[in-house]
Amino acid sequence: TDYSDWTSMSSFTTPLEVNAPYTESFDGTSAPTGWSLSATTGGPWVFTGSFTWNTYCSSSPSDNTGNSGSFARLDHSSSDADVIMETPLINVSAVTAPVIEFYHWACNYSPANSTVVEAYNGSTWSTVATIASGSASWTYYSYDATSYVYNTNYLKFRFRASDGTGTSFYMDQAIDDFQVIAAPSCSQATSLVSSSVTSSTATIGWSAPSSAPSNGYEYYYSTTNSAPTSSTTASGSVSAGTTSAALSGLTGNTTYYYWVRSYCGGSDYSDWTSSANFTTLCDPGSIPFTEGFESGTVQGTAITGCWSQE
Repeated sequence: TDYSDWTSMSSFTTPLEVNAPYTESFDGTSAPTGWSLSATTGGPWVFTGSFTWNTYCSSSPSDNTGNSGSFARLDHSSSDADVIMETPLINVSAVTAPVIEFYHWACNYSPANSTVVEAYNGSTWSTVATIASGSASWTYYSYDATSYVYNTNYLKFRFRASDGTGTSFYMDQAIDDFQVIAAPSCSQATSLVSSSVTSSTATIGWSAPSSAPSNGYEYYYSTTNSAPTSSTTASGSVSAGTTSAALSGLTGNTTYYYWVRSYCGGSDYSDWTSSANFTTLCDPGSIPFTEGFESGTVQGTAITGCWSQE
């Protein structure tokens, strides 16, 4: 019957485990359940509210999925080092050939800030990719995660952001729509661009995925930023090996949004890309031409429409 007293209390916390396929859209107002935030200095990643978004480019992001939700964002302010957003433990036992997918947004500024994507192996972190560029639009990233599985069935990732050597607040960053899923049979196009824009025509282009689709691509464009669904009828298509399309019959001085998806035959399509956009030029004026400035002008406010001022 001779026992010592019990020791003083100690404790431990078991990690949250989620199952793949796993998607996090960051539509809440705080860090998602199971995600952790930390930083050497600066930060943190935030999920709601507003800050003065970078001034280097004229646009700022909205929710990538277009559902009026939110996204993870980081306000760089020249003191951010190793600002980390870490996933929960992800069980991939039900997924064959897992891939990690997400969207990133930043201005195209140099010298760039960076976000390092890292994978955990049970004891240390290794680099999956380093993102040090932007295009003022949501950019899709996808990486084979098979080699990062540890303890048979587990994956864990983190985003580690830091200031560059330039004016860091010119390149705030955002992440949206993180996924760990089975490798799709039909891979998505990337890097949407537009060129040769006139008042009624434009050319859109994109980069082929590493496994190019056997049956080409479909594209969809609209004057509203409402993303197409799997059942949306495409505006047009191009054959395998072609990564651009010429649009015509457009309206002058109008913003158009466009999306692309790969077609691999039968009913096998990739997801639609996130949107990109361009604005057509104004229609040419005709002679005689008169403008009385009787409406649409406000004292001290730049003239809108097809006039410009320098």
